[in-house]
Parts: sequence; C-alpha cells; structure tokens
Amino acid sequence: MVIRRAAKPLFILAMCIAWTPGGASAHELLDEPQRRYDDMKGGPCGRGGGEDGRTSRFTRYQPGETITVRWTETIDHVGSWVVAFDDDGADQADFDANILHTEPDPQNASGLGREAEVTLPDVTCSNCTLQLLQIMTTSENPSPSQIYFQCADLVLGDEDSAPAEVEGGGCQATTTSPAALPLLGLALLTRRRRRHGGR
Repeated sequence: MVIRRAAKPLFILAMCIAWTPGGASAHELLDEPQRRYDDMKGGPCGRGGGEDGRTSRFTRYQPGETITVRWTETIDHVGSWVVAFDDDGADQADFDANILHTEPDPQNASGLGREAEVTLPDVTCSNCTLQLLQIMTTSENPSPSQIYFQCADLVLGDEDSAPAEVEGGGCQATTTSPAALPLLGLALLTRRRRRHGGR
C-alpha cells in the first residue's frame, strides 16, 4: 500500500484512533480530574509493567485545596473505592501512605456517577498524582486481579510545569466511537481525489 505524502497526516490520525483502546471493557472511569488514560488493569496507574508514564494531561490545583473527584462505575462489583495521592510520581507505597478518601462500593451501582470531596495535601508539586482504586471484593487481602487502577496527573501551585510528552508517537489515549472511523476514511478519500483532479 502506497501512502502519498499529502495524505499521510490524516492516515496517521485514522490509525491512532483505530488503535486507541476504548472504554467498552472499562470497570471504572475517572472523570474529574481528567484521567491519565483509559487503561486500568496494571498498577499503579492502569498500564503497569513500567508503562505508567506521566502524560501531558495534567490538572492544576492549589496546595491544600478541597476538590471534587468524580468517577463512573461501568461494571458492577461489590467492594470499595480508594482515592490516594503521591506528591512526586506514582509509587504504590506512597499512595498507600497518603489515602485521601475511602468508601464502600455497594451492589447494583453500575452506570452511576459517583463523587467525593477530598482535601489535597498542602504541598507544592509539579509531578504529583491522584489515584483512584476500585477494589472488587470485600476481602481484607484482595489479589491484584481484583483491583482496577486509574490516575490523574496533577500540579499543585502556580509554578511552571513542563508536561511530559504523550507516549505512543503522538497518539493520545482518548476514547473514540467506531462511528468516527468512516468519516476519517471519507476525509482521506476526498483529499486524495482533490489532489488528483477528481479521479
């Protein structure tokens, strides 16, 4: 398959969207602050295996600010929710030492938006992280397979922050409806025809 130079940017965009993980198999979706990405099966932030890098999607707050964390449970489980904080990076031991909120996850709550007010630590940081855990059991010792992880990149304070580059060669990990793919294909075809005199 030959890709002409003029069509390449649209082709790359189409491939990014086609290969982006969707939210269809999600169990939890962190809505606010904006989540790092949709992945959730590996700790501490969803991807695991050393792939949990910070992205350019950070949210800025002030030290000590009280914020509302919002999320959606898309598949029902009985267990609990945990909101935690790390002031420098995303280390599970640091999250465990800085739990901001816990609450039970009742039965038959699938599809419901949930929220909790949490007070952020009174620190200045440009590499801090908020973690949301969905623990899918009432056992005191859940196995890794019973925990879902999501994170939000934060900056606390007014200092400048240089966001990290988004992983994956410029493909942002957003959820895109499959219905958008035909539109991208049409845009590619239209652009190609215009460059070749309508052929």
